[in-house]
Amino acid sequence: MPTKEEQDAYEARAAETRSTRPRSGVKSARESGVRVKKQESSTLGRIGLIISGFLFAGMVLFTLSGYERISRAYADINALNSESDLTDLRINELEVQIECAVTIQDAQKVAEEYGMRYPEKGQYVRIGDPLPFDNTTPPPTTQPTDGATTSPETTPEPTTTPGTSGGGGQPLAGG
Repeated sequence: MPTKEEQDAYEARAAETRSTRPRSGVKSARESGVRVKKQESSTLGRIGLIISGFLFAGMVLFTLSGYERISRAYADINALNSESDLTDLRINELEVQIECAVTIQDAQKVAEEYGMRYPEKGQYVRIGDPLPFDNTTPPPTTQPTDGATTSPETTPEPTTTPGTSGGGGQPLAGG
């Protein structure tokens, strides 16, 4: 702990510095105003400054006009994309209407108008029977007498062709 004399000396120094330190922004009566003399700009300097200002303003306008053109192009692209999407939706809608418009009854009417009919019983051909337009005669076969069906002596190996669904050469649905 400081002694009484040290304490008094410290307070005296603190009071002395408080009274001599000027406050910021306040001029004391002893202090004279310091003035800085500005250089006078010449007319050529002023003209150069004005031209520089116009050049800067022109560059800013040029840049802004470029951005405006780019944003207008993006707006046009977005409008075309939305129009394309609407056209695709309309195409899909028309395809659905076409699929729903043709019913089996309509197809039967059109087929009858063109003279197409269902085959009669005599027009059916079984597998293994001779074809009516083929002039070859098949080898004689023996018919079972007990009414039971016979199975073939050998079973052919099933062949699968890629791209068919067991329906011969017909394409898959949708393709």
